[in-house]
Amino acid sequence: MGPSGIEYLVAGDGYGVVLESLAHYIRRLRAMGEDTASGAGMFGMVVRQAAIKRYPVARRTQQSVLNFLVGGAVPTHDEMQTIKSALDCYESDIRQAAEGSRYHAGLLGVDAVPDAKIRAVREARVAVCGMD
Repeated sequence: MGPSGIEYLVAGDGYGVVLESLAHYIRRLRAMGEDTASGAGMFGMVVRQAAIKRYPVARRTQQSVLNFLVGGAVPTHDEMQTIKSALDCYESDIRQAAEGSRYHAGLLGVDAVPDAKIRAVREARVAVCGMD
């Protein structure tokens, strides 16, 4: 993570957006891993197996960010990739909920998504991961 990513995590509510994204990502992975009825045939099984493997990685990354915030080591490159995946997943679900998807709104636990939330997640991805 570059200096701007570190600054983002410790300034304002940057860490909050990252932690919200990771928490959402962990819920999504857990749901995919536990939902034996999702997907069709072999593809569904592959998705579930990937989710089961990513779940502990996401949990460790969440703990790494929390540790960093209290003076621990900077998240590793692999953890930053997990943060990017979490931010991408969160932003995608927020956008779909904002466009009227009841399924995605349910995943987020909201009835409506404020535009400010979409901007905050996009800003977090750019600041932490250095990409649009």
